[in-house]
Amino acid sequence: AEKDAGLEKAPGGFPGVQTMLPLLLNLVSEKILSYSDVARVACAGPARIFGLYPRKGALAPGSDADLVLVDPARSMHVRNADQASKAQRTPFDGWRAPATPVATLLRGRLIMRDGALAGSPGGLHLKPGRSS
Repeated sequence: AEKDAGLEKAPGGFPGVQTMLPLLLNLVSEKILSYSDVARVACAGPARIFGLYPRKGALAPGSDADLVLVDPARSMHVRNADQASKAQRTPFDGWRAPATPVATLLRGRLIMRDGALAGSPGGLHLKPGRSS
């Protein structure tokens, strides 16, 4: 019912956003991807597809300063109990990731630290532009 409210009013997200980065970091540990590959496929690539690059998907002057800090020496277990989405489950329950996202900044503001929300939500609705 919430999704039927239309794009402007429907809550965003799906049960996969929280696990995407830890699972990509698993591919880094297996030497299938590099950290640069992860930034390209998870950040720059989608931002380009939706015409939001370089405001999003880049770490450069004038960009929004959206960052995720990762501790490569701290492994984590993916667990249903830790999921923040309303679904409260993941198909990856029980998987081990070799690194842990420890902080997230949105437009330079800390919004997550050690798995807990820090601060208040403050997203912007950005309209896709022309892809480059």
